[in-house]
Amino acid sequence: METNGNQGDPLEELRFRVALDTTTVCNLRCRQCFHSLYHLRGLPYRQHEMPAALFEKILDELDGHIESLILSCSAEPFTNSDFHRYLAILRRRAPVFEKWIATNGLLLDEPLARDLIESGLDWMVFSIDGARRETYNALRAGGDFDRLMDRIDMVNRLKTEMQSDRPFLRFNVTVSRTNLDDLPLFVDLASEKQIAELTVQHLVPFRGLNLKRETLFYESRRKVREVFDQTRERARQLGVRVGDLQSLPSPLQCFGDLVAGMARRLRGHATGLYCNLVWLTVVFSSRGDVFPCFCWFNEPPMGNIRDHSFREIWASEPYRRLQAEAAGQLPPRRHCMECSHLGRHRWLSRRSFREQELIPYEM
Repeated sequence: METNGNQGDPLEELRFRVALDTTTVCNLRCRQCFHSLYHLRGLPYRQHEMPAALFEKILDELDGHIESLILSCSAEPFTNSDFHRYLAILRRRAPVFEKWIATNGLLLDEPLARDLIESGLDWMVFSIDGARRETYNALRAGGDFDRLMDRIDMVNRLKTEMQSDRPFLRFNVTVSRTNLDDLPLFVDLASEKQIAELTVQHLVPFRGLNLKRETLFYESRRKVREVFDQTRERARQLGVRVGDLQSLPSPLQCFGDLVAGMARRLRGHATGLYCNLVWLTVVFSSRGDVFPCFCWFNEPPMGNIRDHSFREIWASEPYRRLQAEAAGQLPPRRHCMECSHLGRHRWLSRRSFREQELIPYEM
């Protein structure tokens, strides 16, 4: 692997938000999730779980450079046959960074919930796309709204019994035309269930799921604005923190976006792109592949930490080129110009709602 040959620690003072999957499987077939593509295309799951030794290697390689660790990324962590082993490693090492987990919550049982609380988990994020039973069950195939509410109640009960204020709980909602009307109701539900924070992300339509017109880009802008305003006001009244609710582009902005795209094509490249995620985030698959962000669809990994140290990967040509692109020093690749990581742009554009091509990776 080619590196730049610089002396010293190439990571210097960097602190990363590290996300990793310890498995490749999810127990749900949510309507909007790329996992559904495997079943629509008749591709079987090939379950793989991260070896404990690989988990420890990642912690060793990034020791002193982790700001937070998210114990899940694109799969359901509790489908792992022995998730407790990773928590035991963290307890033994007594890390000083924040520890997160994102889950649909349906596989939580009391022993696992106790283990999570005892491990010093800081945040537990519940993926939930319906504040009402009918909305949730329609969007999250294989899910059960009532069971999820029971699991959340169990976590709150155990926190009280164990006299722990952590993990803090968060709702994460993928908003679409189907659940837009539920958005203010999520605030009420969060208040009822002792949820500290509600975050919202726009639907990313993957090609093959036929969900392009489910994005809010195709909804009345007036309705979206009204629902967002109602949600903010309800959150203010109930004291629930709500993440950024981004406005949709106006027709004039869309026209400007179209003109800018034509100009880029005439010049042969785009200028002025700056994305700081490359210096803030690193994602690991269960097999050790290294990705620079959560939306690295159909792009090759930066390397594999089983074969090279993270410092070698960070200093290698693929990362150096991406860093130059992200800093505006080189023309950015099309993938980044059409990034689906909504909320990292200064504003949403019509590009943000294009269907994303996704070639399912081998499971």
